[in-house]
Parts: sequence; C-alpha cells; structure tokens
Amino acid sequence: MFSLCSFCFIIELGGKIKMIKLTSVKSKEEEKAVIEFLENYFLRNNFDTNGLTYMMIEDNKLVGVCGVDIEGYFNELKYVIVSEKRRGLNYGEALLRSVMFNMEDMGYFQIFYQDKNDYLLKKGFSETNESNGEKTFSLKCDIPYIMNKKCCNGAGSNGI
Repeated sequence: MFSLCSFCFIIELGGKIKMIKLTSVKSKEEEKAVIEFLENYFLRNNFDTNGLTYMMIEDNKLVGVCGVDIEGYFNELKYVIVSEKRRGLNYGEALLRSVMFNMEDMGYFQIFYQDKNDYLLKKGFSETNESNGEKTFSLKCDIPYIMNKKCCNGAGSNGI
C-alpha cells in the first residue's frame, strides 16, 4: 500500500562514528520492536499497521520512531519519540522529515496533530481548528512548505 523509503548516513558523535538508518517499518519483527519502544514511553496500542511508521536505528539499536495515521486529507501525526540519550541531536526532525518525504511521494500533502505542541510549532506546524467530524486538530503541517525549508541547522532543503 505504501512506498518504502530508507535513508542511511554516518555521523561523528562524541568522537565515535555512528551508522544511522531511517526506514519505514516493514516486518513483524520491526513492528514488535516499535511496539516495545512505544510501551517504554507509555504509548500502548498506538502502533497502526494501516499507517506509516518510521524508525531510527543507530548502531543496530532502535532510538526513535515517528508514526502517522494515513486517512486521506486528515493524516494524523501520532508520535515523534526519540530516546532520552539521543534528544537534542535533530533525530526527531530527521524522523519527521523522513515521514513527510515518503508521504509527499505518495501524494499526501498535509499532516494534522490533535494537541498544541511547541516542538511541532518550531518545526513548521501552524495552528488550526480543523475537524474531521470525529476530532478537532490544533496543528497542521503543509508538507511541501516544510520540505522546501532548510533543516537541521541549515543542512539543505529536501534533505535529512
């Protein structure tokens, strides 16, 4: 149903070379790892096999996830979570941009979030009051606008 994209890159972190992989969840084993990761952050039953979930793997260890429920116009961001030890390294932004890149490639151009969130506002979401009949969303993201902005301290547009 969804296109599958993966991104790999190498960074130096604290004098050590790290291999980072961003990939959509494709297997039952990956689903299980994401569910366990989410449970560590008290987000039980939030994994949706009909949505799009990306995971970040650093040196073969899951360090972050980002999930969106795909529902046509009202695609809902469910979570962007990075392990505590990896926060502040732009990993959340990389996960969010990976999801957006894939969504834009699939023809989806907006993401909504139900609550107000300062982090998402800093990343380019704007306030809204749109409703899909079941939920009212507080934030909205125009994916093409975000994907054409520079990211990660000016690393470039459309890049991770």
